[in-house]
Amino acid sequence: MPFGPAGHMKLDTPSHTRYVNYILPKLPKHVNFADTVEILKKIFGAQTSTFNKRFHCLQLVKSEAEDIISYGGKVNRACEDFDFKNMKIDQFKCLVFVCGLKGHSYTDIRARLLSRIEGETPENPVTLQNLIDDYQRLINLKADTSIIEHQSSSKSSVHAVQEKKGNSGQQQSSKPEGKVPRTPCWQCGQMHYVRDCPFSDHQCKQCNRVGHKEGYCGCLSKPKSVPAKEKQPMNKSKKFRQAKIRGVYIVNHIAQHSSKRKYVPTFINGVATKLQLDTASDITVISQQTWNYLGKPAIKKPTIEAMNASGKPLQLLGEFQCKVSINGKTAEGRCFVTTAANLNLLGIDWIELFQLWSVPIDSVCNQVRTKTIDQQIREFQVKHKDVFDDSLGHCKKMKVKLFLKPDAKPVFCPKRPVPFNTVPLVDAELTRLQTLGIIEPVDFSEWAAPIVAVRKPNGRVRICADYSTGLNEALEANHYPLPTSEEIFAQLNGSTVFSIIDLSDAYLQLEVDDDSKKLLTINTHRGLFRFNRLAPGVKSAPGAFQRLVDGMIADIPGVRTFIDDAIVFSKDMKSHAESLFKRLKEYGFHVKPEKCRFFQTQLGYLGHVVDSQGIRPDPEKVKTIAAIPPPTNVPELRSYLGAINFYGRFVRNLHELRHPMDQLLKKESKWQWTPQCQDAFDKFKKTLQSNLLLTHYDPKLPIIVAADASNTGFGAVIFHQFPDGKMKAIQHASRTLAPAERNYGQPEKEALALIYAVTKFHKYLLGRHFTLLTDHKPLLSIFGSKKGIPLHTANRLQRWALTMLNYDFEIQYVSTNDFGCADLLSRLINRTNQPEEEYVIAAVPN
Repeated sequence: MPFGPAGHMKLDTPSHTRYVNYILPKLPKHVNFADTVEILKKIFGAQTSTFNKRFHCLQLVKSEAEDIISYGGKVNRACEDFDFKNMKIDQFKCLVFVCGLKGHSYTDIRARLLSRIEGETPENPVTLQNLIDDYQRLINLKADTSIIEHQSSSKSSVHAVQEKKGNSGQQQSSKPEGKVPRTPCWQCGQMHYVRDCPFSDHQCKQCNRVGHKEGYCGCLSKPKSVPAKEKQPMNKSKKFRQAKIRGVYIVNHIAQHSSKRKYVPTFINGVATKLQLDTASDITVISQQTWNYLGKPAIKKPTIEAMNASGKPLQLLGEFQCKVSINGKTAEGRCFVTTAANLNLLGIDWIELFQLWSVPIDSVCNQVRTKTIDQQIREFQVKHKDVFDDSLGHCKKMKVKLFLKPDAKPVFCPKRPVPFNTVPLVDAELTRLQTLGIIEPVDFSEWAAPIVAVRKPNGRVRICADYSTGLNEALEANHYPLPTSEEIFAQLNGSTVFSIIDLSDAYLQLEVDDDSKKLLTINTHRGLFRFNRLAPGVKSAPGAFQRLVDGMIADIPGVRTFIDDAIVFSKDMKSHAESLFKRLKEYGFHVKPEKCRFFQTQLGYLGHVVDSQGIRPDPEKVKTIAAIPPPTNVPELRSYLGAINFYGRFVRNLHELRHPMDQLLKKESKWQWTPQCQDAFDKFKKTLQSNLLLTHYDPKLPIIVAADASNTGFGAVIFHQFPDGKMKAIQHASRTLAPAERNYGQPEKEALALIYAVTKFHKYLLGRHFTLLTDHKPLLSIFGSKKGIPLHTANRLQRWALTMLNYDFEIQYVSTNDFGCADLLSRLINRTNQPEEEYVIAAVPN
């Protein structure tokens, strides 16, 4: 534009024409000078925003070839353009905020935020909080748009990738050419349709997947090449197969918020559950809570990536193979575990697996609302409110009778003094028991025992009779056997859900006959009282109670008791628990809700923790043992060794750990806690706190017994062999040789080791076939000969061979190099000095 007179600029012809066209329909003569100047600024002035100037000011860097004067001038100009004097602190915060959004994924959001900043007015200033709110709103809008796209697409409701139509080299557009989409391309962030994206075949350098630009790894990847036949319209089966090619799966759990959900009753590994039918999900997933309910089946690292329908990554905990039953059909399937709460979806993979596309939905689905464990427990307690009653139960099915020995003489013990501050508590408890009809006052009795008052955590006291003063010695023992933990745990295999039922004051719920009442008299500071119920402290009480409850639960599957503690175990807990509580009501028993645990996948019972995988030491008990200080005398040592023997079945080198401490138990030994004793003490604590696990006994699985002998000891272990070939221990056992046994020849020691193993594991082995492993080959001809016991076998071996005839087994030879477990047990004992024969006999396991 040339200059005119007086320094004014003059428009050349093209510029003038441009100006005239801009102000149409007005004519130049109708526009005053001030407006003309403003219009010319818009047309010919620099179209740089204030943000642009400020941004470039902050990016200034001196180049190597630039002199300092030039650089200083550039800085001065940029700072003047920055307009510091008119800038507010909120504007500077907004500048820093937007400048930090540098990734490609922020392209659309940046543009919208900058538009908001440029549109700022004094009446409507922009603050940092405004930008944060706008950012979140835009993110939500994009997520909502994505949901609509996924749900409404008739081409692929479960894929985030739009399918191309026609031949491989052609694309058909449903949009008029030249139009700009409302949202940026999710593959590169530019304002064009996905079908026109130049990055569709680009391999990302960050994730090595094909179909997007670097920085857009959250989107679905397009396969490098897709056969032409797969680019034609597909049915749902083909769409799912194409989803698997992509390697990233969509899980549509937005539908979780719907109140009209369809659920499919499903059995996973035999456990009943319900999965929401979701044809918009590529895969079947369950929540971590449901995985726990299934018994925590072993999982491995997930082989896929997943995202929800909003395009956000879905965290997968792992995957596992399982046996699935739906609508009467069973198949092997793959299930994924997610950390997302309450996400349990039956996806296209299992829909395909069971061919549910052509099956009416109502024939396999139920409209249900899932219930939490707490809700199920509350409903269960309401249904069986009679059994959960706070009052003391009263069993009327039988009365307990106590039998005196023929030569028994009555024992009357005087009362014991009660501390003054405890008298009110004892009086209150005696009054309560009398009100309940548990005790009644009497004027005379030949038998009487003093009481012991035990303070409860709630501040009250429990009245116990000290029948060790005479009555217990005069009573005949109740020979009804109590079950061992081993017998109970052997029946838990296959169970995934467990409950513990604790009876309230169990003994006091059993009535005794009139003759027995005379024996149960207590002597208190308030006079004589006679028990009408079975009093705690009577030595025959456990056997009497066990006999009763065993008869009560005899025909109820999945229920076992140890005196007053019942364990309910199964895959379908409710039916077993229902049967038990109906029987409890019939007998008149009440339970303590606060001491019961219902529908657990893992719980503590008889000092152990049980779950679907097996049994392990109770961490609380282990913690107690680990906190025990080193013993200072023989009685304390015996107590400690009794505690560690309780978990001996978990520890295969127990004798090695015990040996230094065992030496202190000998009569001629002088007490001296040596460094070797302390080392053994510490090693056992460390071993007990490690991951010890024994698998459940399963009568359907093959059994393998390994036994081996060294010069001073035996080692044995019983295994289950699983279908995948893995062997897991059911129990370990070992013992030292008696002095006479050390003189045996090696064949006899090896044979005795086999005898020890089969008798130790007798309850597992009798009546079923098993495999017996030995590393001593001559024993195969003695114990495994099809022609019977060899004629010239030594007498001792013949006797042992006759013992083995009671068992159905196949004996196999394994070389010493491959005979690790049992051999280790016996070899460990070699390193120790042996205790006396008397001690060995006392220590032989039952």
